[in-house]
Amino acid sequence: MKSEPLTNYFGENRPREDFGRRSSRGGLISIGARIANAFVQIGKVVSVVGPQAIGALAALAMGFALRDTVFASIPTIPRAVFLTISYSTAYFIIVVGLFGVRTPLRVGRSVLRACVAYQ
Repeated sequence: MKSEPLTNYFGENRPREDFGRRSSRGGLISIGARIANAFVQIGKVVSVVGPQAIGALAALAMGFALRDTVFASIPTIPRAVFLTISYSTAYFIIVVGLFGVRTPLRVGRSVLRACVAYQ
């Protein structure tokens, strides 16, 4: 394979005629790839955090509903205690029971061990 000798070192350097169209097409492909990558990354985050987030939002909605209906006539401090217990119970039923996520149990166990060891 022979290469031609370079004879015109300082000649006019112009891009090809279809350079603008080709660069636009390459830019669109690059942007499309970045958008697809963003959707994949969002999907990964939702699959990891999804059950806990769904459980937290469902327990939150239940807590607001209980606060405005069942616990509306109870004084402030007992209402806060009852809401805390009902929210925690709903969260654990949804996340641990429905989705089978065991991480909240491990975290709770380690916090309990730390509290017992501190005393």
